Amino acid sequence: MNEIDTRAREAPSTCASSFENLKNYLLNGVAGHENEGKLTVRAIVIWLGEQNPDDFADRTPSRDTPEGEFGLKCVKVPGVSKAGDYQPGDGINDGSSDKDHRDTWATVFIDKRWEIVHSYWVCKSLVGFKAGGWIKLEDHGKSVLKKVKESVGVLRKAFKEYYIFPDPQEFVHRCHPDEDKWQLSKKPIDRKSFFQMPYLFPTFFGLGLKMVSNKSCLLKSTDGEVIIEIQAPIKNANTIDLWYELYLKDGKEEIGENIKGFLEAENIPKLVAMLRCGDVWRFKISLPIKGTFKLCCYGGPHKSTLSRIAEFRIDNHAPKKHFHILPFNPGRVGFGPGPAATEANLFTPSHSDGLVSIQPKTKLEITFTTIKRVFENKSIVALLHNNDQDSKDLERHVRVEMIRKTSMVVIQTEVPREGEYALTIYSCQKQESINVCNYLLSTVVSKPELSSDLSSGLIFDPRFN
Repeated sequence: MNEIDTRAREAPSTCASSFENLKNYLLNGVAGHENEGKLTVRAIVIWLGEQNPDDFADRTPSRDTPEGEFGLKCVKVPGVSKAGDYQPGDGINDGSSDKDHRDTWATVFIDKRWEIVHSYWVCKSLVGFKAGGWIKLEDHGKSVLKKVKESVGVLRKAFKEYYIFPDPQEFVHRCHPDEDKWQLSKKPIDRKSFFQMPYLFPTFFGLGLKMVSNKSCLLKSTDGEVIIEIQAPIKNANTIDLWYELYLKDGKEEIGENIKGFLEAENIPKLVAMLRCGDVWRFKISLPIKGTFKLCCYGGPHKSTLSRIAEFRIDNHAPKKHFHILPFNPGRVGFGPGPAATEANLFTPSHSDGLVSIQPKTKLEITFTTIKRVFENKSIVALLHNNDQDSKDLERHVRVEMIRKTSMVVIQTEVPREGEYALTIYSCQKQESINVCNYLLSTVVSKPELSSDLSSGLIFDPRFN
């Protein structure tokens, strides 16, 4: 396959003099291959991506087509797509029409079945596009509070293999044909349902993620709160990181003096609790003001550069009552054990859910198994945080015990009074303390916020994967 890709990218200009010449060049060595049809389409699409349309402007159009010359049965599929300046929620009762989102792609009949190919999306990428009218509240765990400057972006050459033969069940999240039959699905959806579907990107599917919560790109808060849940495959959930950016629609709403404090720089990152629960991530978003918000989610392998996986619009018509910011900003580590804990040699956690219900003055015990080196270095430290209490005063409410006989790290804590607390766990290495795991402890957590019995029972240990 690499050889075919290279030939297509390095094709001399003389090959474009006729389809016959192009066919002979691109398909050299392809004839008789068990995947001849798919390799033929791939070679054509890659070659197209290398061409400059201006080079063909002064040529007389040929009546030949790939269908005739390459023996391919192709259909041009018109429809609508979520691309370009599309924003989550567009097309849903906003006055826009299909003409605002028109697009065209193709289907090709190969190996007795129809396959989807979006040649343009394979070859081109819109870089630098930024939708105006938003205020970025948070980025990389830090407050930004900066208006987004609108940018139309630029089209650049790219190669996005995903759009060559994508899974129809995934592709329908981005493109919807005018004729139902070209969805290539036994259960086609209508146009209204298409615009309501979550706005998901190829990396979402590449990581094997699934939506657990409301499967819509437009969410409405309940009493100023929204919960978004995303599930990963059990086999690699503990090797994946997720992250997010939070935006507020730039409107003219009056913000009361009692609310302004919540939008100060140090508080913005504490509006969203990113909670791990085994193979499920739960984004718990608390909103202190009315308005339209946007949550952009990112994902990828642990410690890698993260790619955009999903976007959601959140309409908040009623500010959250009795609003309290989170007691700690955990950053990309989030709440709940994940790959950072594993790297610190903390395995098989007793509590896989990052949100733990607790009663005041009642002891809570969280345990991990570990290795000999951790015992020798006594390198695990835990702290307790609360917005209304000094961390120094809370030190006596948490302690770490290392039990060599059972290879256990035991963290014991109790909260002195009602409220939300953050239990933060650090690995001390070479005079440096690294935050490796956090738990959000709450005396007021509601049942819907707690994980199901299945998720809360999942335990990840790389030694057994």
